Amino acid sequence: MNKFLDDLMQSNEFGEVSTPPVFKTGIDLLDYRNGRITYDSKGNKQITVGFNLGKIIGIIGKPGSAKTTLAIQIITNMMKQMGDNKDISAFHYDFERSTSDERVLQLSKETPDFLNQYIKFNSKIYQESVHSLLMKIRELKLGKPSGPKTKNPGVYDLSHAEKYLVEDPFNSGSNIMLPSFLLLDSISVMMPRDIILDEEQGTNMLAAAVAKANANFFRKIIGDLGDTMTTLFYVNHLTKKISINPMQPVSANINFLDPDENMPGGRVIEYLTDLLIKLKTGKKIKASEEFGIDGFLVEAKFAKSRSNKAGVACALVFNPETGYSNTLSNYLVLKNSGLVKGGGRGFYLENYPERKFAQKEIETLYLEDKKFKKCFDQLLFPVLETYIPQSKLVNDPYEDSSTKEVFSGRPEKEIKKLPKIVVEMETDEGSIEVECYYDEKIDEYYDAETFEVLE
Repeated sequence: MNKFLDDLMQSNEFGEVSTPPVFKTGIDLLDYRNGRITYDSKGNKQITVGFNLGKIIGIIGKPGSAKTTLAIQIITNMMKQMGDNKDISAFHYDFERSTSDERVLQLSKETPDFLNQYIKFNSKIYQESVHSLLMKIRELKLGKPSGPKTKNPGVYDLSHAEKYLVEDPFNSGSNIMLPSFLLLDSISVMMPRDIILDEEQGTNMLAAAVAKANANFFRKIIGDLGDTMTTLFYVNHLTKKISINPMQPVSANINFLDPDENMPGGRVIEYLTDLLIKLKTGKKIKASEEFGIDGFLVEAKFAKSRSNKAGVACALVFNPETGYSNTLSNYLVLKNSGLVKGGGRGFYLENYPERKFAQKEIETLYLEDKKFKKCFDQLLFPVLETYIPQSKLVNDPYEDSSTKEVFSGRPEKEIKKLPKIVVEMETDEGSIEVECYYDEKIDEYYDAETFEVLE
């Protein structure tokens, strides 16, 4: 930093620089489609994949497009990334009264005691209920802010925050605020209490009143979400936009929505949303064919993204019983990339031709066959990395075209739990000893300094 800026930034009244932590969703295609290149404190380039915490994330689509299922799966997968920490919590406002406890357990693959962390409200709930919860979360994590007449209005007692600092699972040595998760299902049904009780309000007046209330609500909470590391997911339906003048074509509110598609609840929600995923059902899958399940494909389109480019889409395999399948969705990526050969019961991976399989066996093979999993991942992740746009910097001091990074896709914290060993590697200059972590289950070696896969 130059001297002028260094002197200027000695004051702490301009604001603060804050980079949100990023958690993975458990669905690789979504993580990489929203991935980005970041730089550490030393300027080293690294790949960051997943969704930002402390933001507003929307999942929209027509009825039956498995919006709530995706939201629950992402939230519960993110919760698991904090390990056995029982303080991680999610609050599901089921305004549509449509999700059972059993469904949550089925999608999360958890035991009933998980419902002590995943709290679902479905009675006597209003927009004010959500606001009250967020204010209580803020009070617990940050304390009450100083008043408007004090010397530093809005300043929190940081002694509260220290009690809820936890280690960032994806950034060893760094702490983050204890994450919380909030699901609003759905925006089209969430209303303030006084509007619900007003029986005389007409349809048009009702929509306008709800939009105004939502605008005030979301503007008020946007800062609190980031400060308390609370990630808000909402589900919303797509309705058909009607043009008053049939001779004048309607325009899309968001570039990558269709012109006649409308999101109920007002425009402010669209502006403040960090990531918006539009789901669209596609081809049906029969149990007698392909993967052995009765399901369908779902197109997940990034209608808005502040981390990666918008407008891109990926195909996810949906099983009505167990939800979205990460393994089968990844398999489609490999197959569409020409990395799966053969047919019938004789399919095989390009880098593992001796292991033939039928497509119904893929999920079992991936879980139980260590070599199959390793070969599968070795083909998959280089393809997924192509989804991440990289800027070409002039005279980039960190770009070395002579080396190729082998990205492991595993958090440092997880790798550090593996046994550390020393292996001998052959280089152009002879044999060298390299200290690394070794995962015996998948026969994988990780460099002890960079945590990348050793080849």
